[in-house]
Amino acid sequence: MSSGGTSKGFFRLHLQTALGIHLVQVSSDLLWIPSFGATPAWSGTLELAPIQQESPFYIAGGVGLVTGHDFGADRLTGWVEGTAAVRTHIHELTPFVQVGRALVSGNRTEFLLGIAHPLAPYKLHFP
Repeated sequence: MSSGGTSKGFFRLHLQTALGIHLVQVSSDLLWIPSFGATPAWSGTLELAPIQQESPFYIAGGVGLVTGHDFGADRLTGWVEGTAAVRTHIHELTPFVQVGRALVSGNRTEFLLGIAHPLAPYKLHFP
């Protein structure tokens, strides 16, 4: 990591759904980094996802809004993000990489490396 970089543990609540076709999706994240305080950052993103969500490999990229990235102000800021994930056969544990950047001068590109465990609602079938 370059000088001045930060490496911290985090918790992420991620919700995602397709908008009629799998290619266009909406996602929302609550990202809490305990060492940065009690307030999580929220982001909402409109994404293009060229690979089916149920596939073992997943990529998406999009634009949206994020909180907590405009220094000295608590307001929504433009946001771009890309995500890549690989779903494993071990209890559906999913290593992922998320790259994002707030569209405010002075912000750096952010990288999240994590392991997710999806609730997998696409596997639920109601009679």
